[in-house]
Amino acid sequence: KGEKTFQLTKLTFGASTSGTGAVVSGLANSNTAVTCTVTGVTQIPTIAWNDESGASIASGNTDFNIGSATISGNTATGVLTVQKALTADAIFTCLVTSPEWAKTNDPYTKDINVFTISVPNKEVKSGTSTILTCSVTNINNNPTTLKWVIGGVDAGNSFDNADYSVSNGAYASKSITSELTVKNPTSDETYTCSVTPAGLTSSYTGNGNVNVFGLHAHDAVAETGSSVTLSCLLDGISSTPTITWTDSTDNAVPSSQHSWDATSKKTVLTVASVTSDTTYTCKATVDAQTYTHEVKLDVVEITAVEDFAVADSETSIAACSVTNVDADIV
Repeated sequence: KGEKTFQLTKLTFGASTSGTGAVVSGLANSNTAVTCTVTGVTQIPTIAWNDESGASIASGNTDFNIGSATISGNTATGVLTVQKALTADAIFTCLVTSPEWAKTNDPYTKDINVFTISVPNKEVKSGTSTILTCSVTNINNNPTTLKWVIGGVDAGNSFDNADYSVSNGAYASKSITSELTVKNPTSDETYTCSVTPAGLTSSYTGNGNVNVFGLHAHDAVAETGSSVTLSCLLDGISSTPTITWTDSTDNAVPSSQHSWDATSKKTVLTVASVTSDTTYTCKATVDAQTYTHEVKLDVVEITAVEDFAVADSETSIAACSVTNVDADIV
């Protein structure tokens, strides 16, 4: 009788790492997953992990979650979930031990690109156009999408209407920017810049706030020779503005004559011994933009009417004369 020969042919052993290739800087609990895939095995290998410093990741380390390895067919999988905030590019290593292939702590690495999204807040006077800039830095590839979300609505990455316009820059030197112009802000609003790195489906976001304030002032009337205070109110402002005052000839008023009250959000100018009508201008510089408001001062003469005598039974009327009155103010 003929003899049968049996031969066991193993698949080729191979391992690789894959998973999230990019994450925004400082994003904690983002569940950044790194997958270690081992092919050509019939038994589940032991998969251990090293962190970005090369140190072994112990079970119970709250910065990470090491999932149990699984097998399907001839492919085994282990997943490391990074739960801490990453602030710089990192390399994680899976170490594969497979007795059937005589592999012990065979290393395979996965790079995580850590990029930043920055959208500085802006503070502007109501109705003043302003630009929010979203800067994406240290990102390895041109993102699949870079867009804005306004009021919860996806506004895309290129548009121009009565309220907003968007313009994206070119990707260069691992960086890209997008500018959102808010044309007529009248109330505080939060705007979201959304970034989807190339090769991923997850999006990461950065928020920028536009804080809107008002600038108001009231004209004043004072008697010749008296002292008067003039004020400008910046209602709704959150930062501390740089305040200056100028007189009618555009000369700066000494800083010792005016002050800023952070509680009332008001700047007050004290003018001693006024002599003639004039106009002062308060100037508030916020986020490198200067806003102005004129304050008119009307100086009047008040003169009592000449004294006169009346009988005890008669009614007396006291009177005075006010001259040099500006009808626009009184």
